[in-house]
Amino acid sequence: MAGFLKVELLHSAIARDQRQKDTLRGLGLRRRHQQRILEDTPAVRGMIRKVYDLVRFETVASKTAPKREIVVTYKLGPKPDASKAKPISKTQARKAAKASAKAE
Repeated sequence: MAGFLKVELLHSAIARDQRQKDTLRGLGLRRRHQQRILEDTPAVRGMIRKVYDLVRFETVASKTAPKREIVVTYKLGPKPDASKAKPISKTQARKAAKASAKAE
């Protein structure tokens, strides 16, 4: 068995046997109309067979990329200059003075 399966939860697991609820959780399905792309293995096929009346599945040639990709960029560079730092409040200055006094 090669490829992937797209599994969608169609019906709620309310008033179902605990084994079926656990099987849905094992497939990664929590809410109605939630879809998961899973590897096509005998174990996954067996889990789908246990909850056949609650799900819909179809074969997918390869795992498709998500519709929206999140690109994370980090700004790397030198630390900000202390002279350009934001002025601190009176309370923060008082706490810093207490902390330095305790350190001595």
